[in-house]
Amino acid sequence: MTELSIESLDEPRGLRLSGELDLATVPDLDAALRPMAEAGGEITLDVAGLRFMDSSAVQLLIRMLQGLDGRGVIMLLRPMTSVRRLIDVMGLDRFENLEIRE
Repeated sequence: MTELSIESLDEPRGLRLSGELDLATVPDLDAALRPMAEAGGEITLDVAGLRFMDSSAVQLLIRMLQGLDGRGVIMLLRPMTSVRRLIDVMGLDRFENLEIRE
C-alpha cells in the first residue's frame, strides 16, 4: 500500500511531503494543498522525503500552478533526483510560478 506523509509547515507556509505521491495519495495532497492555493501567496513544498512521484502528481501540480494564476508561487525544496527528473521531463519549467531550490 502506498503511503504519503503530509506535515503542515508554518514558516515558510507550506507542506512537508514524504513517501510516495501517486494516484492513490494525490487526493490527500489535493485536500491539503487546495486551501493554500486558493489563498495564494508563496507555498513551499518540502519534497526532500518524497521517494516517488507519478504523472497524476504532476497533473495536480499543474492544476495548482494554473489556479494560482499570477497570485502566487509554488516552491519545491530539495527534490530527489527521480522527482526532479520527472519534473524536467514533464516540462514543468514552463510555469513561471514554479521555483525549485536544491
